[in-house]
Amino acid sequence: MKASARARQFYRAFGPFLKPYKWQIGGAYAALIATVAMTLLRPWPLKLVLDVVLLGKRELTEVLPWLPGSANGVDKILLLTLLCVSLVIIVLLESLFSYWQKISFSAVGQSSTTDILEHVFTHVQTLPGASGDRRTGDVILRLTSDVKTLRDLLVNHVQQLGSYGFTFVSTLAVMTWMNWQLTALAVVVVPFISMASYYFSANIRLTTKQKRSREGAVAAIVQENLQAVAVVQAFAQEERERKRFRHEARRSLQASLNAVRLGGAFTRSIKVLNTIGTAMVVWLGATRVLDGNMSPGDLVVFAAYINDLYTPIQNMSELSVQFMESLVSGERVLELVQTAPRIGD
Repeated sequence: MKASARARQFYRAFGPFLKPYKWQIGGAYAALIATVAMTLLRPWPLKLVLDVVLLGKRELTEVLPWLPGSANGVDKILLLTLLCVSLVIIVLLESLFSYWQKISFSAVGQSSTTDILEHVFTHVQTLPGASGDRRTGDVILRLTSDVKTLRDLLVNHVQQLGSYGFTFVSTLAVMTWMNWQLTALAVVVVPFISMASYYFSANIRLTTKQKRSREGAVAAIVQENLQAVAVVQAFAQEERERKRFRHEARRSLQASLNAVRLGGAFTRSIKVLNTIGTAMVVWLGATRVLDGNMSPGDLVVFAAYINDLYTPIQNMSELSVQFMESLVSGERVLELVQTAPRIGD
């Protein structure tokens, strides 16, 4: 089954747990949009400082045509002060909206996860007392570690995807409005980032699934030994159980190291691609400034937007890896929920 089909199956099963919190989620997304808007406004006071106050390349009404013509005669020190104050206000509003949306999403994630945990626990109480392919230690791991990961799948990852996607689209739109040639050059690396993301995500998911399975095996061995410690001691099986535990622990360690290696290689690959794209845009933009076809302030704003454009791409690529890792845990909980309960007397 493909990852998209598994994800749909997961959200069909656990998505309804978010319905009681729809108003909180709506307010959090409103704060998210406001945060992105403030992020887009942040470089503009610096542009005005460079082009209008320091270099005198443009009149104030050329950059802000909605201002009256008398604004061009404002004292430069007063204008500089107003621009610096506006920068502080923009950052304060951005921080306020960001704090609001993070607190709101966190509250929804914690609450919905608690509801799911209660639901899963209630279901586990109806399962048969003996299960040949599922040991108690592994069930405990699913009820603790794996259930907590559901918060990422249901809220955190979705919120991050919305934030990164909206930031990317908004930044791309403003950049295209400013200079479509530089914007076209900036997105040249995007297909290569997508290919790297597809390759590494598939491999990391397989490795993570092995890691979680082996962690469950280790937990099961610990639980079995704790329950049967008297029997193990009576038959002098301590050394045998230690070897068994060491074998499973080393397999779990190797799977974890493989996942870390793949994740590290993926992150570094994306960072190199982002740097290549940034260097190309800065070179072309600087040549346009030297030719007089672009103001220094425009280049500063564009350079700031380049970072805002590439950071969501990199974050979305990393998020795809994290999503695959979380989906493995989500599938383990879903498997537990889908286990048929015992037939009542």
